[in-house]
Amino acid sequence: MTQIEQPKTGQPIVYSPGKERGQADDPGDATRLPNLGESYRYWAAEQGKRDDFFAWSPKLSGRFRVWLSWGVWTTHARDARYVLDRDGDPGTKEDQTEIATVNQSTFADGAAAIAQQKRWSGLLNAGVHELKPESCVILRAGEKGGPTVADAILFEEVPESSPETTGTPHLRPPVTHRATRNCLSRWRRSMCG
Repeated sequence: MTQIEQPKTGQPIVYSPGKERGQADDPGDATRLPNLGESYRYWAAEQGKRDDFFAWSPKLSGRFRVWLSWGVWTTHARDARYVLDRDGDPGTKEDQTEIATVNQSTFADGAAAIAQQKRWSGLLNAGVHELKPESCVILRAGEKGGPTVADAILFEEVPESSPETTGTPHLRPPVTHRATRNCLSRWRRSMCG
């Protein structure tokens, strides 16, 4: 991740407490994932200026479905731009492709923000894109201005034979001591006779 410009505040904005949709401890349900972000940062975008604020550099190669998320608030940008920069150099524009324009005052499914509640958006499918190790995704201000928010982006590898659309990403479970087996003693016996 590369911070291109200093955020409006130096501190991350934490999500509203609670277990409802998008709140800090939202556990998710059968139709949506839990809150994957714990906080977000925002920049004050001026109307008509197309400033770049943040870049995610995953250092991946191949076909990946890009999933976007942001902090939802009633006054957030209505046209934040997410741009795939194939060579990773923001100074060269000919290799850049806008992959999504996002209304950050709504959840990923289009539902409106809840007044006085800082909520996580959920994930928006920004399509399947070919990435190179130097590629990055840039958060760029839209034409309308307003607080422009950065939160988590997921990159889901997509084989050639995979369908182009999916409702939610396929996530791997986290590493846990409960799922890890200690095979050292077996290895030591086989190596040491």
